[in-house]
Amino acid sequence: MQSYFPEVGHSYLDSDRDFGRIEKALRKHQNTFTPDQYREIIRSASTKDSLCLNMENFFHNLEELSTILHLFKKMKNSLNEKVNLRDTVKWITVDTFGYYLYKTSLDAQTPFLQVDLHKKGAREIQAGEVVLNVLPKCGGLTVEKISNLREQLKFVNKDYRWFYEAILQEASLNPKQKK
Repeated sequence: MQSYFPEVGHSYLDSDRDFGRIEKALRKHQNTFTPDQYREIIRSASTKDSLCLNMENFFHNLEELSTILHLFKKMKNSLNEKVNLRDTVKWITVDTFGYYLYKTSLDAQTPFLQVDLHKKGAREIQAGEVVLNVLPKCGGLTVEKISNLREQLKFVNKDYRWFYEAILQEASLNPKQKK
């Protein structure tokens, strides 16, 4: 995998352009009440025939992944120099799990610098050894959020209330506790 960043904060990837088109299409709609409406806006923003799927069942909990894989966010390269990803890195390449190579310029002659993301002394874990939990369908709503949603329900078009009432019913059975 290779990523180039000619300007700070801009990857120029197709996904960035897609996101921009979707945001522009969203501004033309005053209210979006359901995920189906949002999917239709995404589909209409596409320049080609697109397929817009609900991928909710494929969402996995990644919170523990770095711990399981014995990886951490290391901000120094192999020469013990600070890595400033946002402001100076122009080119990143990944060809080995747990390591990335980077350059601070787009010059092909400049050598890559390496960052090792492994924790010292930890054995390397192979990707096949990791099992990720699927995220629960509903992240849960706090009691305050449930109350707020009930208040807002009177402003929702009658045609779409069923969607929010189903969320409220599910959330009321098992409200999320504040951390």
